[in-house]
Amino acid sequence: MHDLSPLFAPRGIIVVGASSSPDKLGAVMAHSLSSYPAQVELVNSRGENGMHTSIAEAAAAVADGPDLAVLCVPAAATAQALRDSAANGVKAALVCAGGFAEAGGPGIEFAQQVEAAVRETGIRLLGPNTSGFFVPHRNLRASFVPGVAELEPGSVAVVAASGGVNHVLAFHLQRAGVGVSLGVGIGAGTDITAPDVLDYLISDDQTKAVALHLETVTDGPALLEAVTRLSSVKPVVALVVGRNDVSEFAQSHTGALATSWRTMRAVLKQAGAVIVDDENQLVAAVTALAGR
Repeated sequence: MHDLSPLFAPRGIIVVGASSSPDKLGAVMAHSLSSYPAQVELVNSRGENGMHTSIAEAAAAVADGPDLAVLCVPAAATAQALRDSAANGVKAALVCAGGFAEAGGPGIEFAQQVEAAVRETGIRLLGPNTSGFFVPHRNLRASFVPGVAELEPGSVAVVAASGGVNHVLAFHLQRAGVGVSLGVGIGAGTDITAPDVLDYLISDDQTKAVALHLETVTDGPALLEAVTRLSSVKPVVALVVGRNDVSEFAQSHTGALATSWRTMRAVLKQAGAVIVDDENQLVAAVTALAGR
């Protein structure tokens, strides 16, 4: 089991591809992270507004060393940024950008380069293709979505395939009067997947209940084992979307674990999850189970 503390509780952060242009991802992300109480250093290759010009320079400026790199660079530059970050002590990275395998063409090679960088350096990667994550009780908001700064701390964790859904559910929970302990959008799931986050939440004292939003599942057995472990210590409420889009679930290396949306729901229920049919039920159930 891999510890995700460098991602969700970093001692220091570097933002690579930071910008002073307010419409750019690097500027939005830097602003979103500015309230984090640990050291946050910004990297801009042109040295805008006194920013560091290299990852090495920024990493050296972080007293305790940077645990997390938030990469706001193009797909073509991502793999090298991951390697440079790992070489300077970074243990986890967030990549929000698209332009990888889902884009076809050169993106397929960019994705392969990222996979190789992760494999060869051991850095943990969340993304690509995600709007990020947030841990309100730590004032950690690695997200470019408007309104994320208003999310209140609470006891429900949200784990969603899509970063957009992750935020939507968090805002729903906020309106229901329940804050969020952790919200994460898995995105492409190149490295960190839902089972990794579920395992992290087992020992997260802030989290009393978990909302799990699933689309396709690439490793059915790992998911079911993680749900079984987590649901033995705190409630898990699962929403499975895409009735006709679970074929990957059956292609696991351990055999055909599930062959349909209905079967997927059944085996998740057997693993200990509470199964719901839509987002409103998900919010209602997890709110009740969190002790309200």
